[in-house]
Amino acid sequence: MGYTNLKHFGPGIEGWIQSGGPVESDLPTESSIPLVSSPRRSRTQRGLVRLLQLSPARLLLLWLSMVVGFAIVYWIWGFSGLPGLMTNGQPIPTSLEGFLTCLYFSFVTATSVGFGDVVPMGVMRAIAVLEAATALLVFGVLVSRLIGQNQDRMIREIHQVSFEDRLGRVRVNLHLVLTELQELAERCAGDTLNQDRFRSRWESLTLVLIGELRIVHELLYKTEQHVDEPVLETLLLNLAACLNEMREILRCNPLAAGDPGAPRQNLKTLSILSEEICGECVPRQYAPELKATMDRIQSVGRELAG
Repeated sequence: MGYTNLKHFGPGIEGWIQSGGPVESDLPTESSIPLVSSPRRSRTQRGLVRLLQLSPARLLLLWLSMVVGFAIVYWIWGFSGLPGLMTNGQPIPTSLEGFLTCLYFSFVTATSVGFGDVVPMGVMRAIAVLEAATALLVFGVLVSRLIGQNQDRMIREIHQVSFEDRLGRVRVNLHLVLTELQELAERCAGDTLNQDRFRSRWESLTLVLIGELRIVHELLYKTEQHVDEPVLETLLLNLAACLNEMREILRCNPLAAGDPGAPRQNLKTLSILSEEICGECVPRQYAPELKATMDRIQSVGRELAG
């Protein structure tokens, strides 16, 4: 609809309507959207597109069918009595042996080897050129598809390895942040907290947690990335534990909220990201335990903003 100033709304469209929010009434339907006519393609272009869409197995079958089909054409042409395939200065016989020779010539032509022991004459020269061109085209597409499949497989494997490595780093970072926050909470409860050292550590931990929270937010909202629920559960539990420790530290030491500068802004950013994580907000359906953890993260995030 052309909107540019948008923000995520947790309760969804139903909650928006119940709260009295304005709703666009003139939404376009499929019948009202004008269809854009694509330029006409020639038969050659359509044929090339269909050829590129074939699987490697079908391309190989097509190539073999072409070879056998042209061999039959060469062999049948011998019955006409017109100049066709010649070997040792004699026309190819119309017997079974002659058909095998035509099949041999067809394979040699399709692979562009051309030994020269069998020579086309007359119209068969144009047929042989046509076979060589089409067979090389199909064979080239077959090779490119095989190479493309291997490249796609390698890219998927590399992406999977890097993705798992990224998840591992997030788990480690959340664990380290949780350990640091637990230590700060214990010092704060025991009244042994050095305020000068606390501020620097607090700000660093907040920035690290914001970075990891952005990654978790991306995992939840980008549907093309699939994370196993046990792995996601570990991340969410560690994240919820970190936010709980931050809440306890803020209750124990109100100075952790900081001045209106960077520390307070970091807490606000952390709160905004946490509020966007809830069981009904994410596009996928997860187990009830995961949804409960997401809701807990959202609840604690709202408290951090205050």
